[in-house]
Amino acid sequence: MPGFLLPWYDSGMKTEARNNMNGAHAPDQEKVQITAGAWISFSSLPAADQEQIMATLLGLATQPLEQWPKEKVRRLSADLPLYTVTHRLLSNDEELFVTFRRDEGGGLTLVDLSLKEMILRNFSGKKP
Repeated sequence: MPGFLLPWYDSGMKTEARNNMNGAHAPDQEKVQITAGAWISFSSLPAADQEQIMATLLGLATQPLEQWPKEKVRRLSADLPLYTVTHRLLSNDEELFVTFRRDEGGGLTLVDLSLKEMILRNFSGKKP
């Protein structure tokens, strides 16, 4: 799926990324990427939530698919490598669906962040 991808890096890696403009990469930078559309939502989250989401995705990216915890990771489509995990926001206890795809090389691409309440209300007809 073509699209503009942004590598994720925390504040400690920004300087390293700027210093590596010659093609070198910050550690783990290529294991998890973020689409431009997801970046808008992701960048509006507090840093602690960003770090937890990325830690979850990096943890999954380093494991074979068969070892992913089935009680936490849900596959959204039998035809596409699209998955979701739930993240509880630290600031207000709301839950997000973190939707990502698994790329052929095993890396993950964050494609969407949605409030669980909004998805359940709009697509299931039920209140969470």
